[in-house]
Amino acid sequence: MTTTFEQIIEDYAKPLAVVADKDESPATEIGEFIDQLHAASAALDLVHMDTDDVDAAATHLDAARTSSGSEQQVFLNQANQHLRTAEDLLDEYALMV
Repeated sequence: MTTTFEQIIEDYAKPLAVVADKDESPATEIGEFIDQLHAASAALDLVHMDTDDVDAAATHLDAARTSSGSEQQVFLNQANQHLRTAEDLLDEYALMV
């Protein structure tokens, strides 16, 4: 299965935006999405929640932006896997605020 930047944004932008305190404006492009991952990581850290998957997703997406072909696909798949794992954490945080 091919993972794309657009798919990642479509699947995770809304829950991410809540944690990043941007729920009125979810990310629509990958740079903004990565910025919101960093903001979400800081918010999760403040409440002593694990940020490993969010941080890893940001790292992989940043690497994907500067790569191409199969290398880019590997980074996108890794980011997607970390975001899937972090999804429950994002939902849990959203329930707290």
